[in-house]
Amino acid sequence: MLNLKESRHMYLKVEERAVLLLHSFTGTTRDVKDLAYNLNKQGFACYVPAYKGHGLSIEAFLGYQIDDWWNQVLRSYQFLIDEGYEEINVLGVSLG
Repeated sequence: MLNLKESRHMYLKVEERAVLLLHSFTGTTRDVKDLAYNLNKQGFACYVPAYKGHGLSIEAFLGYQIDDWWNQVLRSYQFLIDEGYEEINVLGVSLG
């Protein structure tokens, strides 16, 4: 049996500009980790939310719906506003 670990949110902080970086459907934060570090080196704060159920068993994944993940995106955007960012770029990675 595989021992699957839930991925964690990723936050690389800098001043002024931010990117809300969204991983793909069924993906994890690990899929965009290198991109986040590269954007951070270019002067962008990067926040990557870990969608509930992603990267875990199919049973865990099926326990959530698209509205759950969309609400995570909205909360993540609000988090960056609360952190004081006025320039927030949203970047998504997709399988399709």
